[in-house]
Amino acid sequence: MKLIRERYLTAIEKARESHKVILISGLSGSGKSTLLADFAHRLRGETPPIRIVQTGIREEAITSDQLLADARALGAGKSALFVDNADETFAAAIGEIAQNYATKVFVSGKNTVKLETALSGKMGSDLAVVRCGPLLYGEFLSFHGLLESRRSLELYAWAGGLPDAAIIAPESPNVEKLLAWQANSFILTDIIEGNRVRNPEHVKALLRLIASSTGEALSARSVRDAFDADRATISPQAALDYLKLCRDSGIVVPLPVYDVSAEKGVDAGSAWYFSDNGLRAPFVTRSSAAESDRAIENLVCVRLRDDGWSLTQARVGGSNRPKEKISFLGRKDGEKAYFQVCGSAITAGERLRRRQALLDVRDAWPKYLIEADEEDTRDDGIRRIPPRDFLLNGIA
Repeated sequence: MKLIRERYLTAIEKARESHKVILISGLSGSGKSTLLADFAHRLRGETPPIRIVQTGIREEAITSDQLLADARALGAGKSALFVDNADETFAAAIGEIAQNYATKVFVSGKNTVKLETALSGKMGSDLAVVRCGPLLYGEFLSFHGLLESRRSLELYAWAGGLPDAAIIAPESPNVEKLLAWQANSFILTDIIEGNRVRNPEHVKALLRLIASSTGEALSARSVRDAFDADRATISPQAALDYLKLCRDSGIVVPLPVYDVSAEKGVDAGSAWYFSDNGLRAPFVTRSSAAESDRAIENLVCVRLRDDGWSLTQARVGGSNRPKEKISFLGRKDGEKAYFQVCGSAITAGERLRRRQALLDVRDAWPKYLIEADEEDTRDDGIRRIPPRDFLLNGIA
């Protein structure tokens, strides 16, 4: 089934209006190349015609000199240069094209974290970044021809939304092997190769730790202590180095921790989430209710980021009791919102504490409780959204 991801095509079209270079960023396997090709196809239908050159398609080898030659060949007038499989070494050539030619440049690559950093240093405000995420829940259902149901959400929470992993049905008995292969391939290509990783098993152990403690703050010391508990030795600096490699690959995302009451950041490590649940799946056992809760919280993080929210994890509470966690404090377009995720495995007391944490926030920004309690009808200013509704529709 051909999936047209209209929201990203619209974002690229909007970015094209005021920027010279548009980077399609995202994980390996998230569909960046398809998106790039779909937008090129869309431009070919414009009137008057626009001259288009595509390079680096189907992983063909490209060079900076070739990019400059392609830009010169476009000549004067309205044109577009599409560059796939680029890396950070092409930043200088792309910057030169943007400075000396009228063409718009649409670019993507395998490791777009490094590419974005390099282009930002060259381009400044001339660069727009469109982030291509995994399939959202509705896209996942449409792609696989599934009806929305509790079972469909379970499949999505396990298989994730990377289009490259959707080559087999999520109900297939082979999906577990595919997800393991995908994660191992990602680790090898995007983390280990080129980074002189001395012990690849430490990287996998770190990802297992992040998966089993999704949403919890991890510091270099807590990572070291977890390794010590498993009788593996790792220094705090090595822990920081491995965390950075995983972050730079895009497989995991760190969220800073913010104390709402004190209005300042908390220097106690970051809360970590996977960029896609399918990449997270090989590092967990899916049998427990607590694991299901962590998987749902990870999906909420993925959805909020795709909706354009800049996220931190929040802490709130007075001096007479411990600080309570709020899953996400989101910022977007000058506005804020608080999102608290309550799973099915937590106790009634924990559920009350998590709700109270939202009530303890004394500002007037919206507060959302993402939980499946159908009988909750309290009118305290908190909007309750069942997880399936939230993942399907966001907070429209």
